[in-house]
Amino acid sequence: TANIIANKFSIITNLSVSHEAIKNNLIKYDLDHKCVSLRSIEVPILDMETMSKSNIKKLEYEVNRTIVEDNPEAIIITSPGILNLTKIFSDRFNIPIIEGVTAAAALVENLSKQGLKIKKFTKPLTRSNSIKI
Repeated sequence: TANIIANKFSIITNLSVSHEAIKNNLIKYDLDHKCVSLRSIEVPILDMETMSKSNIKKLEYEVNRTIVEDNPEAIIITSPGILNLTKIFSDRFNIPIIEGVTAAAALVENLSKQGLKIKKFTKPLTRSNSIKI
């Protein structure tokens, strides 16, 4: 979703231990050049479910810091526990805030409704094989 609506985006995760896997996926899907930052708030996912004021403040601080320091056009937050905050934060910070799990599920649902499936290639297309622009 961020790739569709923004030229550059940031990702905020719950824990920094997930950074390596996220970086690998960004490279795998050729999105590493669009991701301007990868940050974490160091709050376990289950703790986000309670939505304590302290955890909300940590997330709010990191969103603000990300906007000021990295200037993304959208922010992906990888915690499903913040779903009810995405609209509030989007309005407050005037930037699209995307909850990753919900966005991914909606994308797959829309593909399914259209009868579309992801094509698996035996060998990924390289830039040298792509359209010359």
